[in-house]
Amino acid sequence: MKKEQVYTIIVTYNGMQWLDKCIKSIENQSQVIIVDNCSTDGTVAFIEKNFPEVILLKQAKNLGFGKANNIGLTYALNNGAEFVFLINQDVYVEKNIVEQLVLVANENVDYGIISPLHLKGKGEELDTYFSFCASKNEQYQKDAVTKQFSQIYSVPMVNGAAWFMPIKVVKEIGGFDPIFYHYGEDHNFCQRMFYHGFKIGIAPNIKIRHDREARIKKPIQLFSNSYFDKYEKQLKVNHANINVNLSKVTCSQQKRKYLKLIIKSMLFLNFKYLKGYYKQFKSITPIFKSIYKSRQITMKKGIHYIK
Repeated sequence: MKKEQVYTIIVTYNGMQWLDKCIKSIENQSQVIIVDNCSTDGTVAFIEKNFPEVILLKQAKNLGFGKANNIGLTYALNNGAEFVFLINQDVYVEKNIVEQLVLVANENVDYGIISPLHLKGKGEELDTYFSFCASKNEQYQKDAVTKQFSQIYSVPMVNGAAWFMPIKVVKEIGGFDPIFYHYGEDHNFCQRMFYHGFKIGIAPNIKIRHDREARIKKPIQLFSNSYFDKYEKQLKVNHANINVNLSKVTCSQQKRKYLKLIIKSMLFLNFKYLKGYYKQFKSITPIFKSIYKSRQITMKKGIHYIK
């Protein structure tokens, strides 16, 4: 297969600490598309100077992970790609990974997403969340003890740090749903894969390193922006899942739940909680409106969200 038939898509945002290593690990294996989300750390100038062969699609603002990937998918689709390989900016791949993934994909045509094994940055142990995803396959757990792996294992979901997909699947499923700005879009995409009859697999004989363990997660404060973002994301992940029926009653149930909390806050004269729960209550209707619209679109096959 020619290099140009596989397009690797990398969304960047202030990722200078990983970029050199990331791009060098993949640039000779496929055509690379970088969609930059308006980085301010010199990312664009660095790529233009050091990697002139990369297709660089510069954005005027931070579009988030899903929308930026959709731009890369659109370019790949319009330029004759047969496969796309989506990797994060903090991922390093092993040699000949594209060749190996093409082989696995051609031998397992019922799979819409094939993911390599995700190791932590130093390559010494499994990425924590990937380990959780892989554990959903009982046979994989057994084989992990002996280190004698099959070519591929089916799982319900795998995090989107390294996804290899046939373009024919993208044509049927579409791109990432724009109701997800950052986080949650990979869950939703996997849900849509299953709904439309494709499997999701991990190929443990093929490896990448996901260099993210050094990041420190800050605790989420009640009624902070992060708190409301997490609430919105969870509603969307749970209820935009087209494999599960959704009743309009669900929205009413959420509203009743927070209306009770509002009344309780009023009775105890807790104005901080009153203000916070009222804001949460007011967000429910527009969130569910976007969910209903999303489900109407994604239940149908088509190149949704890709121009």
